[in-house]
Amino acid sequence: MVTSIVPGDYDGDAIMDVLVTLSRPVSGLSCEEKYVQEIKVLWGSGDSIECGAKWDKPLYMCGQPLAMDWNEDMIIDLFGSVNNTRAFWVFNTNRTFPAIKHMTSGNREPDDGKQLRIPHSHAFIDLNSDYNPDMFVTTNEGFEVWLKDPNDVEGFAFSRQTTLFPNGLAFKGQSIFLDTELKGKLDHILPACYDIACTNSSMFVYVNNRWLNLRVNFHDKSNDVWGFVPPTTASIIHSTITLHAGDYNMDGFPDILATLQSGNRKKTFLLMNEQCVADCSQYSRTFTIAWDKLSPNNNNTNMGVFYDFMQDGKLDIIFVNDKNITAFKNNLDYDANFIKVMVITGRKDQAQRIIPDPTGRRNRTYGTNLPGPLTSYNATDLDDEPRASVSAQLSQSAYLSLHLPYTLFGLGRTPNFVDELRVGVYGKSKKWSQIIPNSQMVVIPIPLQDPTHWMVRLFVTPSKLIIQSFVALLGTCMLLTLIIAVLWWKERREDRRESRQEVHRFNYSGLG
Repeated sequence: MVTSIVPGDYDGDAIMDVLVTLSRPVSGLSCEEKYVQEIKVLWGSGDSIECGAKWDKPLYMCGQPLAMDWNEDMIIDLFGSVNNTRAFWVFNTNRTFPAIKHMTSGNREPDDGKQLRIPHSHAFIDLNSDYNPDMFVTTNEGFEVWLKDPNDVEGFAFSRQTTLFPNGLAFKGQSIFLDTELKGKLDHILPACYDIACTNSSMFVYVNNRWLNLRVNFHDKSNDVWGFVPPTTASIIHSTITLHAGDYNMDGFPDILATLQSGNRKKTFLLMNEQCVADCSQYSRTFTIAWDKLSPNNNNTNMGVFYDFMQDGKLDIIFVNDKNITAFKNNLDYDANFIKVMVITGRKDQAQRIIPDPTGRRNRTYGTNLPGPLTSYNATDLDDEPRASVSAQLSQSAYLSLHLPYTLFGLGRTPNFVDELRVGVYGKSKKWSQIIPNSQMVVIPIPLQDPTHWMVRLFVTPSKLIIQSFVALLGTCMLLTLIIAVLWWKERREDRRESRQEVHRFNYSGLG
């Protein structure tokens, strides 16, 4: 049974490959047979996928792997565990079986009794603002942070910090990292249940070394109690509690999609990021469930994820239920701006043929989406107040995390230029100033060690406001042209009349 699909470049040829995980009940791997995953890679060649390729031996792991880049070569690697050992599976350019590198940090062995949690919330994400992606690791006891060693492209150092789960929980869901307050920092958010039926559900945020309850109200308008769907190994979709984040209303604050149930009813709801006004626990934001926002499309849905179908910055929603997949179009009723940024590997392979683009030009690809880059921006809102936000690209890949392959920032209704946008990759960063709103940027970080030469491709999507302004300007120009034409015609007519009068006056003078 297929349990997950993770696209990426696993051989460095700048062409997208597809990693597939399969449930294989194999014994002798230090974890329950139901958690054993076999890893296969379908190699891409630009216009086809090679499905029959095999390694000389199977690749098994306990639980689904995390896609990341261990050695900064822009080739996707994997992190996971097998036989009670944490390890990285490092891929190469010749499509052979990946090399195994064990995870160690000085005198500390990371597997000294702390087994990785299954399902997990591992993330490849910058947690100390140095633009180096770190390792966020989930164990059965809590969370560990392994900081990237800036002097070693292959090293992670245990930060000596272990975050325990909140007390009294029956189920812990999958962590996500969001800049919920627009303060330019990522916050750790954890969904959880206090009871096995999940009738008492909560969402926590980790701030200042302690967990705060966001006090989300799970009572609907009829006072019925909703909660997260209890995790079960019998379902791939509901193997853990998973939240999907995105800025639905483009106000800059990330919102969340979550599947909830009440009795036999199950729906995917939109949780709007709003200002906290009461019982805030020293945190300025909370999430409010929009009970009717997605009705009736969200009836009997197992999962909902964000995706920008129209490439206009508005996040639409894909619903998954037992039998089919449906889509919900985001019909935002006001004009808001955005910035979309996608960072790719920048790899080029001369062996690959040049691919023609839709315009007929023949271009060589610059690689595929890269996990780990950090993107941030600074801007000024309509009230002339500064605002900042940060987001990580493809930081998680397992257990239906389904992150967008790009970073999308909502800017609200402000038409102002973005003062500064910065992209960081492996400890290097570059900033761009005065970015036009509604821009879609593709960042190509080559050469990696010299950010001043990084390339960027900028595409601008006209907003309704710009189109309306253009129409108004065009109408004004046409009106002015008409007025000028009328005045010119009147003046011409007067000139002709005066000319005729002059001719008649001359004739009368001659007769006299």
